[in-house]
Amino acid sequence: MPRESIELRFLGTIVRAGMTVADVGAAQGIVTLALAHLVGSTGRVLALEAEPVLLEALEFYAARNAPGTIEVHPLALGGGHIPGTASGPDPARAPVTLDEVMGDQPLHLVRIDARGAEGAVLDGMTRILGRRAPLHIVTAFSPVRLRRAGTDPAGFLDRLWACGFTLGRVDARGCVSIDTAEQLLDGRAGDASVVLHARRVSRIVS
Repeated sequence: MPRESIELRFLGTIVRAGMTVADVGAAQGIVTLALAHLVGSTGRVLALEAEPVLLEALEFYAARNAPGTIEVHPLALGGGHIPGTASGPDPARAPVTLDEVMGDQPLHLVRIDARGAEGAVLDGMTRILGRRAPLHIVTAFSPVRLRRAGTDPAGFLDRLWACGFTLGRVDARGCVSIDTAEQLLDGRAGDASVVLHARRVSRIVS
C-alpha cells in the first residue's frame, strides 16, 4: 500500500472534529483536504508550503473545497532552505518556526512531510514540544533524507522520546510500537520514507 494511503487511513483514526492541525509540507493539498474534512467546520487546518508550483495548487484547492477551514501559509519552516525545490529558496519567504506561526494557539496534531527537513521543523517546535498538552505528530521518516539534511535520525527519535512521546511505525496493519531507534534504523535502505506516529497524552514534568 502506498505511504500516502497508509497515512490517510491512519489520520482518519486519530483526527476528530474541532481539532486544530498543522500540515507542514502540505504540497498540493491532498492530505490537507482530507484533514479539513476530518476536523469539520469547527476545526482548523494550517497548511504550510513554500514551493511555488505546489503552493499555487494548494491555494486553489483550499479555496475551492474548504475556504473556512484551511488557512494557507506560504512559508518554509526551519532549516534556512526549501528542501526539494528546483528553483531554490525564495528570499522573500525567510524560514520561520512553527512556534512563531502558532504562538499560544492550541494545537492538537502536526503532520510533517518536509522532504528531509523534518529535523529542522522539529527544531522550530521548542515551545510546542515543551507544553504539557496532549499532541500527535505524524511525520515522514527517512534516515537517508534526514542525514542528507544534517539531522541524525537516532537523535530525531531520541528528542521525541525525551519530550514524553510514545512512538510507533504506521503501516497497513496499523501502528506498531517502537521502543528503540534500531527498530526503525536497522535494514533501512534507500531514501523511501515510513510514517512515524508520535503521541503524547500529557507532558510529565519531573
